[in-house]
Amino acid sequence: MKRRLISILMVLIHSCAAHNPTGITAKLLDEHLEIVIHHPSNDQNHYVNHVTIKRGGRIMVEQDFNAQTDTFSLEISIAHPNSPRKRMKKGALILVHATCNQGGELNQEVRVQ
Repeated sequence: MKRRLISILMVLIHSCAAHNPTGITAKLLDEHLEIVIHHPSNDQNHYVNHVTIKRGGRIMVEQDFNAQTDTFSLEISIAHPNSPRKRMKKGALILVHATCNQGGELNQEVRVQ
């Protein structure tokens, strides 16, 4: 019984530590698109570990990470395609899926600023 109680407590502690990313912003800069995934964590072992970015239903970027940029967020910089037809424009709508390595996740449509 004691062993089972300890197992339940460990699961509860782990689930309390995990949390979803809290928000996503996208900003168009001169030569790249900057995506910021807000996910505050003071623990270097707790971070956004997988990101998928889609535009028009197609995957633009899918990437794994082993750390965040800082204790507040993960920043991703995406270079513009060479083709003017494929270049991102302000106001474009993208879908970003971010996953926390401890279980939380966020799907968010983001309008590029």
